Amino acid sequence: MTYDAADGYVVLFGGLSGTRAVNETWKFQDGAWTNITAVVSGAPSPRYQMAMTFDAADGIVLAFGGVAMPSPACSVPVGFAGCPLNDTWSYSAGTWSPIHASCAQGNLTASLPTNCWMLPGGPAPIVYDSHDGYVLMTAAFPVTEGSPVTTWIYAHNVWIRISPGKLAMPAHAIGGLAYDAADGYVVGFGSEASDYRGFYNYTVAGNGQAENYTYAYSNYTWRNLSSANATAPSVRYDPGFAYDTREGYLLMFGGWYIPCQLGPNATRCAGAPLVELGDTWGFHNGTWFNLTGGASPGPRGAPRLTDDPADHTMLVVGGWNCGPVACHDPGGGWYCVGNPCSTAKLNGTPGPGTWGWGAYPPLTPIVIVATPEPVTAGAPVQFSMTLHGGTAPLGFAWSFGDGSTASTENASHTFHHAGTFVATAWANDSANETRNRSINVTVDPSLTMRPAASANPADAGLPVTFTPGVTNGTPPFSYSWSFGDANRSPLPSPTHIYRTNGTYLVNLTVTDQGAGVGKANLTVVVHPGLNLTVNVSPQPADLGQLVNCTTNVSGGTAPYTYAWAFGDGGTGGDLANISHIYTTNGPFALAVTVTDAVGGSTTTIRPLSIALNVSILSNGTLGAAPLPLAFRSHVTGGHSGYTYAWHFGDGTTSALPNPDHVYLAQGEYNASLEVTDATGGRARGDAHPVVVVNGGGPLSLQLRLADPAVPFGGVETLTAEPSGGVGLYALTWSSVPNGCAAVPPLALRCAPPASGSYRVTASVGDARGGFATASISFAVGDSAPVGTLPTSPLRGGGVAWDARSVSVVAVGVVAIVAVLAFVLGTTSRLGGRAGRAADPYGRFRRLEPPEHPPLAGNSPGGPEDPLGDLL
Repeated sequence: MTYDAADGYVVLFGGLSGTRAVNETWKFQDGAWTNITAVVSGAPSPRYQMAMTFDAADGIVLAFGGVAMPSPACSVPVGFAGCPLNDTWSYSAGTWSPIHASCAQGNLTASLPTNCWMLPGGPAPIVYDSHDGYVLMTAAFPVTEGSPVTTWIYAHNVWIRISPGKLAMPAHAIGGLAYDAADGYVVGFGSEASDYRGFYNYTVAGNGQAENYTYAYSNYTWRNLSSANATAPSVRYDPGFAYDTREGYLLMFGGWYIPCQLGPNATRCAGAPLVELGDTWGFHNGTWFNLTGGASPGPRGAPRLTDDPADHTMLVVGGWNCGPVACHDPGGGWYCVGNPCSTAKLNGTPGPGTWGWGAYPPLTPIVIVATPEPVTAGAPVQFSMTLHGGTAPLGFAWSFGDGSTASTENASHTFHHAGTFVATAWANDSANETRNRSINVTVDPSLTMRPAASANPADAGLPVTFTPGVTNGTPPFSYSWSFGDANRSPLPSPTHIYRTNGTYLVNLTVTDQGAGVGKANLTVVVHPGLNLTVNVSPQPADLGQLVNCTTNVSGGTAPYTYAWAFGDGGTGGDLANISHIYTTNGPFALAVTVTDAVGGSTTTIRPLSIALNVSILSNGTLGAAPLPLAFRSHVTGGHSGYTYAWHFGDGTTSALPNPDHVYLAQGEYNASLEVTDATGGRARGDAHPVVVVNGGGPLSLQLRLADPAVPFGGVETLTAEPSGGVGLYALTWSSVPNGCAAVPPLALRCAPPASGSYRVTASVGDARGGFATASISFAVGDSAPVGTLPTSPLRGGGVAWDARSVSVVAVGVVAIVAVLAFVLGTTSRLGGRAGRAADPYGRFRRLEPPEHPPLAGNSPGGPEDPLGDLL
């Protein structure tokens, strides 16, 4: 470890981690250690106790030797704990470089390798001799057995061994070297009695003692100063030794020795423990003085000590400390038995074990803290400085770079404009030490905001999203929203729901990283929530008829849009009022959705039913007793799950939807039907008249007039009176004048448009093919009635039907068979092919000649009989 005057910091290399050497590089600057191993280049191999000094002549840190551990193959057989190294290195501006120095003078032979074999290795101390202008080194031990310890100098890539014959040399290796700047020479102190292999051999040193000699070196000459120092430090090897520029004297700390007493025949001291020392000494003007007292780093061997003029202190770090563990020489080198030497090894990783020296603590470098950094224009910045030591009282000063100053240790300052400013702090103590430090302060533009709400106006119950609209300032930002209804949020873009309508004042406060604070507000108008009612008329609806739907909307934010769904698959557009026609049975769920301008939406569903409607169908209304008729119901609307109540007019009933009934006696009957749906709704079909006459015998027909002569504009009624025959009758009118219309089952009503005499013919056929016809005349105005033709049943004849001419002609026996087949096969024909819309069951159909007459409906011209010609 040494102070690098070119780079301005203390540099440390290597050391031990456990029992393994490392090649880490550290620097000490501004009161702190920094591991720079990752950023330096070309570091030496791992080692400990590497000698280092600043070579002022070459402007570099010169480093030499050390010990590799675990030990590689050694070129020199030495008993060291590890292998001694003798390579030379330089350090400058973060770069390590090997120095391939040549060797000269002394006993050296020609053609030596780059690293001279004779150059001593291991933990040899070196120091820059400012007086003589070169680096001085003494060997850690003799190169060969019996040879004296050598002295070497280094200058400009050349190692030179000074001939021992020219010097008054120390008897053994020098324990520590330091240049005494006040006295102008190099001082060497202490030694180690060891042979060329590093074994402790006290036959030379005498009685197991290391030496405590003091030597001075200058102008290639060693001088022994020991006789003038009766109070010199005790014997030791490897102390920390350096010149204290602040105090103006040499400082020595620690070291170790082996207290060993040799027997009469012993040549070595085996098994003796190492003793570490922790005393402190000063040397000035050729005299030692004891400085031990107060706090101390503690006993340790080979501590590293250097002057740090940049930090105004002496640094002590690392060293050996075996504590109570015995260290001995088992016939070849020494080591610690059991647990390796504890904690801070030589040049170990620095940390809490770093100590400083001085009569008073130096004024440490200033550390400036500006909070916050960066800062926003208009926001206060808190400046503080941190430093230690110095001689009280201390003085302080600040310059903030914008023309403002302060004279306190800590200060608050506000920059009013954006930019980068250089803030400088000064501190000085009463001993005239001074420190200063500058930092750049970046000031961002003032914070501005434009908060907004979406949507605004809004609906109660719907989310409103807020955005801050921040510009300038120093991110990151912190936010504080107040929504005006006692709710708050720290989010940058929060979403909030107002539960009631009203007008709310929203406040936003934003604080940036630079302590800038911005405030802004906005007003949010909240409308009541959407409310929707729907009216439907008529209700229940009539099948096939218009249904009118109207809406009433309140609340929300206009304008509104509408969407209709009528429940039968039909939909409607964007209309507030709309009409619809239902063509199928219900019930239905009519729905309308209203959406307002800010996304509020509500849906109302109205149940809608189709009015229950009942129609009665039959296959006839006229016939001879016993008369079988097939009745069929046609039901629309209501709610499915119908029940049926038939009343046939003769005292009999049925609960079937499509019953068959036989009228047994002559008479005029009204068949009726009442239907009840699943919800209890009821509807009746129109009365269905049925005329039953006496049956049996020949089929006959008579026609009667209500009035033989009617005045012009009057109404004549003709009535047919069939009798006899079997089963269902088919009555037709022919030669019908204009102005006449059939009134089922037996009448024809006439109101001719002109005066005159008119003759009408009627025909009737029964279920077995019987046939009868009759004619009658009547007068309108002055004409007199002609009378009724006699009836004449046709035997073996048939009928052909012409519904438009209403005439009856004999067509032979084929028609008789057809009519008989209808009467006898009524039941089977009810399950025939599908009918028209008038027959929802698909069982009835309009029959064309020569089959049988159609079913009789309730009224002519209805959906069951589009031609209007059912009887």
